[in-house]
Amino acid sequence: MFENIKTDLFLLVAKAFVIFTALPVHGFASAWVACKCGDDTPKQYGKLTLNPFVHLDLMGCICMVLVGFGWGKPVEVNSRNFKNPKLGKILFSLASPVSSLLLALIWIIIGRILLIFTQSLAVHFIVDYSALLNIGLAVFMLTFMILSKLVVMIVKNLSPQTQYKFFSNPYMFYMILLLIVWVTPFSGVISAVASGVYSFFHSIVYFIG
Repeated sequence: MFENIKTDLFLLVAKAFVIFTALPVHGFASAWVACKCGDDTPKQYGKLTLNPFVHLDLMGCICMVLVGFGWGKPVEVNSRNFKNPKLGKILFSLASPVSSLLLALIWIIIGRILLIFTQSLAVHFIVDYSALLNIGLAVFMLTFMILSKLVVMIVKNLSPQTQYKFFSNPYMFYMILLLIVWVTPFSGVISAVASGVYSFFHSIVYFIG
């Protein structure tokens, strides 16, 4: 029983650690890329910062704790200000998942370095689990982007009233997509892909080190 309590506590700490590190990095990365592409809207809204309280979304954090997938507050952007709108949209969309993968790789490297100084299972568990969650977030966000485009295409074929109700409530949009991911085989695919990337990153770090 006590081992289960310890494991649950470590999981909670690891998830909280990811919430207060990964989500702010995602928001900052998206804001930074948008600014570099020519749109300073995120800067005007104060999103060009690593302050977690600027980027954290309550519902996204709750979902992160409960199911391991979540989101932060959206970064306001005006793609019409991009120097190259098509390229800017692509780079802006990829900013969050790429930053998550880089953060995961950094945690794996840190975990490798920590092996030299400590054998604490708690420390290594939190670092490794944080890396795995970051990879899971990256895969989830890429899946989320693909699904969102498909859902938007479907909704645009419905009545104007339905479109308004759907798009005027972003939380409903997020929850529908989250439900699709969670209750369909997508969740298994995300876990499998995340585990594969996690193992690949570990093999790279251990090969180099």
